Amino acid sequence: MNINVKINRCGIAAKKTRRRRQITMKFTSTGLRVGAAAIGMTALFGLSHAAHATNIQVGDFVTPPAGVNVFLAYNDFTTSNTYSPTSGSDITHGTRLQTDVPILRYVHEFQPIDGIPFGVQVIQPIVAFTGNQELGGGGLTHQGGVGDTILSAFTWLISKPLEVQYLNFTYFLTVPTGSYNHNYALNAGNNRFENDLQVDYTQALFGNAKTVHMNIELTGDAYIYGNNNDMLVATAFGAQKATLKTNNTYQIQAWLPYVFSPATAGYVAIGVSKTFGGKGTVYIPAFGASADTGGRTDETQLRIAAGSFVSPTLFLSAELARDVEVKGGFKTAAFFEIRAAKFF
Repeated sequence: MNINVKINRCGIAAKKTRRRRQITMKFTSTGLRVGAAAIGMTALFGLSHAAHATNIQVGDFVTPPAGVNVFLAYNDFTTSNTYSPTSGSDITHGTRLQTDVPILRYVHEFQPIDGIPFGVQVIQPIVAFTGNQELGGGGLTHQGGVGDTILSAFTWLISKPLEVQYLNFTYFLTVPTGSYNHNYALNAGNNRFENDLQVDYTQALFGNAKTVHMNIELTGDAYIYGNNNDMLVATAFGAQKATLKTNNTYQIQAWLPYVFSPATAGYVAIGVSKTFGGKGTVYIPAFGASADTGGRTDETQLRIAAGSFVSPTLFLSAELARDVEVKGGFKTAAFFEIRAAKFF
C-alpha cells in the first residue's frame, strides 16, 4: 500500500492488533508458533508504506535555476480494503486502512560548483488515520501525528535543459522523529533510520524543451533500513520486547509525460512503479529466536498524473494511482495526491 510522502514515505509503523489472526510464523530456534497479532503489525505491513518515501513525480529531476527556493505542499489520500499475504488468499472481509497525509517540503538549489548543480531538501509528513482501521474484522489501534523527517541532498551529472536530458543522484535519510508508541498497531513514525540511494535518468523521446515533447523518466531506488528495537510482541509467555529487522527494498519507477504546453510545462502522464524485497524478520531476545513476519514490500502500481504552471511561480499537479499486485502488505485501492509548488 502506498501511504506516500511521495518523496512516501511518511513511514507507517505498526505493532499489535486486538485480535489474533490465523496467519502464523514459526520461531526458528524454539518451534513456537505465534499469530500475526502476536508478531505485531509493523512486521506484517508497515514497511510497505516506508518503501514509498521517495516516490517521484513528473519533472522532479528537471534542474531548477541556481539559487531558487521551492516550497511544496501535498495532500495524499490513500485507501485499502485488501491485505495480500505472501501465500494464500487475500484478506478482504473486515479489512480497511485509510489515511490522509499532508506533506510539507522545502527545496533549495545552490550555485553550481565547477558547473555541477546541486541542492538540499527537507520533507515533513503529518499522518492522520481516518475512520476505523481493521484487518480481517480485527480493529487496529492507531495513533496519528508528525511523521518521520526526511533529509536529502542531490546533484546532476548531466543537465541539458534544452535537450531535456538529465542524470540525477539523490540521497535521502529518514530520521526517526515521528510519533511512535509500541502499544499502538499503527503509528505515524517507523522508529528507525532509513537510507534511500536514488538515481534518475530523464530523456526527451521527441521534441525539446521549447516545443511539444514527450519524455521518459526512469528512477531506481535502494532502501536500506535500520532496526526497530522497540517492538512489543505478545506471546504465550506474555508480552516480550523484540527487534524488527528488514532486508533491503528495491524500487523501479517510470513516467511517460507528454508536455503539450512548453510555455507552462503543462503535461499529462502515465507511470508505473515496481518494488520488491523488504523481507521482515522479528527477533525476541528473551527466546533467542527469530521469525519471518510475512511482511514484504512487493508491489506493482499504475499511475496517471497531470500538472501545469498556473502563474510564473506556482505549479499545480495531481496524481491518481492503484496497486495491481501486492504480496506481503495492504493493496492500495485508490491513491490520490494534489500538490502545489511555489518558486521564490
